Amino acid sequence: MTVFRRFSSFVALRKALGKSRPVSHADRQKDTLLTLRQAHASALPALHTRHNVLQKYSPALLQERRAILERWLRGVMLDRRWGGAIVMREWLLQ
Repeated sequence: MTVFRRFSSFVALRKALGKSRPVSHADRQKDTLLTLRQAHASALPALHTRHNVLQKYSPALLQERRAILERWLRGVMLDRRWGGAIVMREWLLQ
C-alpha cells in the first residue's frame, strides 16, 4: 500500500493516536484518565523533526524523510496498541 501524505498529516495522526486509547469504566476518574492518556501518548514513537526552509526540497533530504516516515508508520502499524485503532484505519483510507 502506498500512502501520500504531508508531514503535518503524520503529526496530526500521532496526536490523534495519543488521544485514542480506550479507557475502561474503572479508569474514568479525571486524574486517572489524564495519566493514562499521557502514558499512552508518550509511548508513541517520536516523529523526525522538520528541517529549515532552504533544505526542505533537497532531493536527498526528501528521500531521507520519506524513509524515516515509512519506518515510523510501519512501527506504529505493527504495534498492537495503535495498529488496529480506528484513527489509524481512517487515516490510511483518506
